[in-house]
Amino acid sequence: MKKNAFTLIETIGVIIVIALVATVTIPIIINSNDRDRIVEQEKADIKASLEYYFNAHPDKMRELRENGEILIQASDLINEGYIREITKFKAIKVTYNEDGTYDVSAG
Repeated sequence: MKKNAFTLIETIGVIIVIALVATVTIPIIINSNDRDRIVEQEKADIKASLEYYFNAHPDKMRELRENGEILIQASDLINEGYIREITKFKAIKVTYNEDGTYDVSAG
């Protein structure tokens, strides 16, 4: 008898290997998407709190406009009550754009 196909045991083995690979990789992909979403939300929260921070510290806003970027410690925003919690950033690099807006990144 000529054998041209996989046996049932071989097919089940391949399915088990694929299932094991999927159980390892799917949570990693889901968690990376969650981390990206958390970072983006935290950036938006920081930008909103910086509006109040710059109103209370006009010297920092002046320094930002003159230098193009400044570094603000996350603990300063938390201790002064502008934001409750920052988990992904220790220092915040604020970059001033020509159109008057600013961007936030990890410092």
